[in-house]
Amino acid sequence: MKKGFTLIETIIYIGLLSVLLIGLVNSSYTLLSNFNRHDNDIFAIQEGDFIIGKIRYLLLGADVVYIPVLNATSTTLSLKNNGITYDIDAKIFASDLIEVKDFVVEHGKSGNAPAWVKVSFSINKINFSVIRYTRL
Repeated sequence: MKKGFTLIETIIYIGLLSVLLIGLVNSSYTLLSNFNRHDNDIFAIQEGDFIIGKIRYLLLGADVVYIPVLNATSTTLSLKNNGITYDIDAKIFASDLIEVKDFVVEHGKSGNAPAWVKVSFSINKINFSVIRYTRL
């Protein structure tokens, strides 16, 4: 009695192993591509929250908002905070890793309510906005 596999058995085993490996590689690729996409979204959210925090900080101590003027809209925010003038637009926050788009600043006031400044923008198709009432 001979021990070992026949040629047909070996070909069948190699075929079954190939099918299993193709499935494993395909599912691994899907998992890794989803991970990278979600990793980019998380990075964009972190960057957006950082920008929102910086804008809130500047608006909190703002003495004067130059641009946009009251009841107007602009793509630039210019203000004076503790004697220092800041000019903020999308280019300031741009880097090799993110691109800030649709940067819009609104400055308004209605009735006896205090004036407010709203800044909105998007990073990687994720929208961010902040509204801050000013003491002006």
